Amino acid sequence: VDHTCFFNMVEHESSSCRFLLPLESNEVAYIQYRIQDDGVWECYHTEVPESQRGQGLGGVLAKELFRYAEENSIKLNLTCTYLIYYLTKHPEYSNVVQQ
Repeated sequence: VDHTCFFNMVEHESSSCRFLLPLESNEVAYIQYRIQDDGVWECYHTEVPESQRGQGLGGVLAKELFRYAEENSIKLNLTCTYLIYYLTKHPEYSNVVQQ
């Protein structure tokens, strides 16, 4: 599946602390985070509607989150199991994860 068309559709909705991807089905896939007292983002939930799972949309969101963190010098605390798994497949983003 070619995901390039999705990357420019990911929106960072800072007011609600999430990265979201609007889908044709009028649903959204998203990553939710909260900003800790030390300024680190705790990324605690990735959600893809059941009807859209298995297409790599979580990965599209994760890549955009990590890229954004890298570009903006933000450290991430991953408590979402999907994002922890994603990082094992993409260790090039480990520099943005709080050790």
